[in-house]
Amino acid sequence: MPTMMMKCPKTGRPVSTGHSDNTKSLAAISAEGNKSRCSACGGTHMWNKADAWVAEEAPLSFERRTAKKKGPPA
Repeated sequence: MPTMMMKCPKTGRPVSTGHSDNTKSLAAISAEGNKSRCSACGGTHMWNKADAWVAEEAPLSFERRTAKKKGPPA
């Protein structure tokens, strides 16, 4: 599933914002002042819509993290 990405300001690596690319998610994102926990450095970063882009697939670390939270498929 496509996911919104941002660049970690400390490492320069692309990381998931935790938002998927769907109409409800995109509408809920503030133009400014969004926070996301960074999988690259462990910090919390502020970002806005101008800082983000949509990637066709989330990084593997993000997919593993969300799979653990959701549990096994029913």
